[in-house]
Amino acid sequence: MKRTLPEKLPAGCLFFIFLGDSLLIHQDGDQLTLPSEIPEPLRDKVTYHRFLNSNTDLYPSLVVDLNQDTTLVDATFISLRSLYPHIENKQLTQAGRALQILRWNRNHQYCSRCGQKVKESCTEPAKICNSCGLVSYPRISPAVIMSIIDGDRILLARNRRFSAGKYSPLAGFVEAGETMEQAVRREILEEVNLKVDNITYFGSQPWPFPHSMMVGFTTRYSGGLLQIDNDEIVDAQWFTRDRLPPILPPQSSIARKLVDHFLSGQ
Repeated sequence: MKRTLPEKLPAGCLFFIFLGDSLLIHQDGDQLTLPSEIPEPLRDKVTYHRFLNSNTDLYPSLVVDLNQDTTLVDATFISLRSLYPHIENKQLTQAGRALQILRWNRNHQYCSRCGQKVKESCTEPAKICNSCGLVSYPRISPAVIMSIIDGDRILLARNRRFSAGKYSPLAGFVEAGETMEQAVRREILEEVNLKVDNITYFGSQPWPFPHSMMVGFTTRYSGGLLQIDNDEIVDAQWFTRDRLPPILPPQSSIARKLVDHFLSGQ
């Protein structure tokens, strides 16, 4: 269904225009920038839009979803995940939020309690059922990510989905009824059969693949023999500062910040 676009938007507004999970980008050589407006040929392809603005955003923004059958010869659409090394961190955070809002809208057209059509709130990101009154918000799934330090070495692992040569700190979703610290211990024990202590909060990062909130911790190895689960993890090794894997997570990720924290000697 075609959506009527806002007639006026704030100065400096960013446009996050998505086709599926790929973002419209202007490319000039190696320079990638977001569009400053919705191109005229795409205006009648808009199926959903929402204005996003909060005190934590760098700029006000308009998130736009295009009809899946949209084709445009001179347009460049790039998957958001592959853009992480190439555009400004704060814009990436906003783009991730925009994509989560779009996915939520695509997947929540009907009430999960009574099955009736829902409407969107004008005052907050929420869907309201006119029939039973249920209010639903975008899904956010807490996950932990943690460095395991043993003196001058760090444990990094290769997930089955990683490209060849890439290693990263362990991570996993928090289960119902768990504290973050319990999830850290469980994930490490399940995936590499190790025990840790000195679990210390490091930082957090929203991660829109698909709807996670990554909460980072540093930990200290306290026992156990390394043994990978062979399910999600295909390899795990201890690395020193002068012997690192060929590929590390992107600079903008909390995974890389955990590795850099170790490399700094802190």
